[in-house]
Amino acid sequence: MTYRSAPRGPISEGVSRLRAGDGGIRPSDVVVGHLVEAATSLGAALSVEQVAEAAVREARRAVGADAGSLFVPRGDGRAHVVAAVGYAPEFVERLEEITGGPRGPAADSLRERRALIFPTHRELEEAYPQLVAGGLRRGTLVAWPLLVGERAVGSLLFGYAAEHAFGRDREIVLEALAGQCAQALERVRLYEAERVARAEAERLRAEAELLFELTRAVNRASSIAELYGPALDALERGLSLERASVLLFDPDGVMRFKAWRGLSEEYRRAVEGHSPWGPEEREARPFAVADVLADPTLRPYHDKFEAEGIRSIAFIPLVHEGRLLGKLMLYEREPRTFTERELRLAEAIASQIAQAAARARLFERERESRAIAERHADSMQRLQQLTAQLSGAVDPEDVAEIVIDCGSALVGALRGGLWLVDEDARELRLLRTSGYPPAWVDGFGSLPLERGNLIVDAYLDRAPVWIPSREEYARRYPALEASTREARLPSELAIAAVPLWAGDAAIGALAFTFPGTVRFDEEGRAFLEALAQQTHQAIERARLYRAEQSARAEAEAERSRAAFLAEASALLSASLDYQVTLQKVARLAVPAVADWCTVDVVDESTGAIEPVVIAPAEPALEALAHELRRGLLASPGVDVGIHQVIRTGASVSFQQVDDELLRRVARDPAHLERLREIGVRSCLLVPVGARDRVFGALTLVSAASGRTYRDADLQMAEQLARRIGVAIDNARLYQQAIGAVNLRDEFLSVAGHELKTPLTALLLQSELLLAAQGGGAPARGLSEALNRVQRNARRISTLVDELLDVSRITSGRLELHLEPVDLQELITEVVAREAESSRRVGCTIELDLGEGLVGRWDRLRVEQVVTNLLTNAMKYGAHAPIRIAARRWGDEVRLSVHDQGIGIAAADQARIFERFERSVSSRKFGGLGLGLWIVRKIVDAHHGKIGVVSEPQQGSEFWVELPVSVAAASAPERSEGS
Repeated sequence: MTYRSAPRGPISEGVSRLRAGDGGIRPSDVVVGHLVEAATSLGAALSVEQVAEAAVREARRAVGADAGSLFVPRGDGRAHVVAAVGYAPEFVERLEEITGGPRGPAADSLRERRALIFPTHRELEEAYPQLVAGGLRRGTLVAWPLLVGERAVGSLLFGYAAEHAFGRDREIVLEALAGQCAQALERVRLYEAERVARAEAERLRAEAELLFELTRAVNRASSIAELYGPALDALERGLSLERASVLLFDPDGVMRFKAWRGLSEEYRRAVEGHSPWGPEEREARPFAVADVLADPTLRPYHDKFEAEGIRSIAFIPLVHEGRLLGKLMLYEREPRTFTERELRLAEAIASQIAQAAARARLFERERESRAIAERHADSMQRLQQLTAQLSGAVDPEDVAEIVIDCGSALVGALRGGLWLVDEDARELRLLRTSGYPPAWVDGFGSLPLERGNLIVDAYLDRAPVWIPSREEYARRYPALEASTREARLPSELAIAAVPLWAGDAAIGALAFTFPGTVRFDEEGRAFLEALAQQTHQAIERARLYRAEQSARAEAEAERSRAAFLAEASALLSASLDYQVTLQKVARLAVPAVADWCTVDVVDESTGAIEPVVIAPAEPALEALAHELRRGLLASPGVDVGIHQVIRTGASVSFQQVDDELLRRVARDPAHLERLREIGVRSCLLVPVGARDRVFGALTLVSAASGRTYRDADLQMAEQLARRIGVAIDNARLYQQAIGAVNLRDEFLSVAGHELKTPLTALLLQSELLLAAQGGGAPARGLSEALNRVQRNARRISTLVDELLDVSRITSGRLELHLEPVDLQELITEVVAREAESSRRVGCTIELDLGEGLVGRWDRLRVEQVVTNLLTNAMKYGAHAPIRIAARRWGDEVRLSVHDQGIGIAAADQARIFERFERSVSSRKFGGLGLGLWIVRKIVDAHHGKIGVVSEPQQGSEFWVELPVSVAAASAPERSEGS
């Protein structure tokens, strides 16, 4: 199988190469003519299919293929055949299956973006056996991708009946033709996308124009009846319908036809009153039935539908301000699935009708109000003045003042009050009152939502409570009437309590007390309800205005916080010197988000909390900043402050810093006065850390600026602290990396020196042996030389073994082979083997071995432990006795090696068990600093313990405790680098 890289040059490049000749190849003018004709045909194609047919036709002619096809990607890893020439019609579908599948040449050419050329039938069968099995019996097959930049938009597939030499001249022809086809495909796709977008834009424009015309009709209509015709016209035009209808609920809650197109009287009479929703429905949504005869819920109406010629219907609710007014009905003679777009358009038209219906009802109320206004011109004028005043109110308190103070005079009341429900909907709270004695106000300031109070009843029932006389008041509310007598209200009075509500949402109630007996007629009740409605709207508008102002302020604050975090992040990532970086961040934070900013970090060596940066708003206030930090640092046992944040890893937010908090953190009265002098208003303490570790705290303080920190500010501070933590952690990791590199270099130096010393000795001894052999040296001198050679060789072997053990341990390949081991026997063997070495360094070895020292261990590794501890004792305790002791204690064996050497300082006793560590300089004592580390890892693998007891110049005792039975072979954790 032969692969060729797909062409990537411009379209014109292939034609130019054809005309000029490429590598001595100069195709005939006929081929060039084919390409010119292909360019003409492709340029005239206006669809993917036309491009594909022209491409296959011209390409087949240009390269002389017996059959050709063009595939395009489907998006699922397969390729779809668009055009095919030279194949039997019944074979085309199979062609797509066997060549366009996930493992077909067309799909592979698209995915790999390169040409696939199979000159022989054998190569084709080896690469794609399914092609031959599927009936594609061709001598030569070529799959050539069509590329636009790096993107494959199609693939040309050519077949030859006989095996065909596909030379460079044909590749150049295909390269030029493929470029033309790719650009033509891209052009028609862009054209098609533009056409679809233009059609969609035209559809949206038509819908917008239709809705605009309907809106104009709504605005011009003086009654809802005038809107029915335009609404039905809009439905017919927008949805291509012949039949539709409008139905509204009548006062009895029955759905009635108001307008229709193409419906018989018999049908309307048979289905009138049917509705999927009741008048109180609050969640009505449009829905459609694609085939009414297939819907079992509509079975009672199947005969009516058949008689009327209806197969598909849609229900569109008419809703205004959450209230269901009626419905639109859409009808089709054939089954039809209404699209989401069509339902949304119908819903928009329904909204216009619902608004018109609601407006018509408002018109009726307006006419009634106008009639009342004609009889009460002066009152109406005052009401308009009140409305004008309410339109300027910007908060609920202003609305309450206007309604109670002006409204009482407007309706002729002696007294008035306005109550609003609290946020928890547990009680009504008096917002404003006028004319009531203070004692009465105290008793009615908070009203639990329990029946027995006319104001609460009006709120709960969403209905006014009319009390025309004091007699009626005493009868219905005897307990309240008694309080009224105590308040010395008039002997004759009337009370009206009207809820403030719209839809299902009630926000409170209005109450007015009138002198004498009042007959609340229809006009009077309507007037008070209108006043309550305007009050409700004004309060809601004021609340929305306040919420909008608050949201705008919060959005601006959020933008500022985001900009601050972005700038702080840029500063933190600019340098690995985090102390300098944090100074810049602190200067950015003050005064952008704080008046004071401090960052405290725990020192890794001492554990002390040290300030990295202390930034007050003004340099002159730095002394106060230190006082503030001293107060927040407090002591480790205090439940507030920097210690607590670092200890728990949880943020602490003080939205309001009061004197009680200052007393808790102050160290003494003088310190308390200094903290008061600072004038802290709000404070945030946030942990600084990274990788699940906390190693510091960020403190932001608000003082003179007067800002109060909220939850969003806390989140911003936590994000800043996380970024600071990452910056500090990165800087520390960088320093650790530098230290590791230095440690590596030191190790390589020591290892080179240690390996070079015995090698030099070996070379010298070998030269002496050669000289001795030639000169007949005495046997004793020869024996001593051989012993030195052996010792140096063993030293090199030990060093190499240590290096190999480092590799095994750090890569997690230290395996234990457990077997019964007699530690007494093993120690004796090691001491005997090291006898010569001990005599050479002047050490005597004393053994104190108990009984029962048998355990299940790795013999070679335990022997390595004993050897390393013994050689370590001989190295640092030369010319002094060494004592080796072993005892069994329960399920453990304790081994100790005691020397009388130089000893180890307490600060170094934990460090000497790490890699490349030693308590003294490597220049005085040889070795790689690996022996004790390897011992510790072997002991860890046996689930044992190791330690040392030592003092400088007093010798050292290394001890090891091993369980007599290790459950299974194990290896040290892979926590250290190689």
